Amino acid sequence: MQTTEQAASSAHSQATHSECVAQSRYDTLGLEQAYLAHGQSVRALELSGDIQRIKQLQLQLRSETAEKPGKQIKIASVVELKSSAKADANCELFFILPISGGALINHHDLAVRLISVNSPLGSGLLGKYHDDQVLIANPSSNIEYDVIDFY
Repeated sequence: MQTTEQAASSAHSQATHSECVAQSRYDTLGLEQAYLAHGQSVRALELSGDIQRIKQLQLQLRSETAEKPGKQIKIASVVELKSSAKADANCELFFILPISGGALINHHDLAVRLISVNSPLGSGLLGKYHDDQVLIANPSSNIEYDVIDFY
């Protein structure tokens, strides 16, 4: 976060520096620096909002098993999925977050993929139960997963 804020500040300083004043109508260095400064500032605000959402997120570790009635997948759930298409497919772990996902976290021998609640898989998993199936529409084909467990 600090690096992003420094980059935004640096881009703003460069955009307003006297050397970036256009010398001709074809000189766009100042304009380019202004666009860069704006983009960096927007990204810094987005990251700050993401950090706040994570701090507010209360992870509720469940002490009961997923088979208990009424327990469904929600934001902050870690979900174990297996592809329905392949009998020999390995199970995969997904952590549903209220922010952008995409990262893969390795902890000991476990790999957990962070996914956004707004992603097709993240939104498809919300409200599902143990042993449910999730069908995710993909441009090339549909992918079906079995919910093995969740925490």
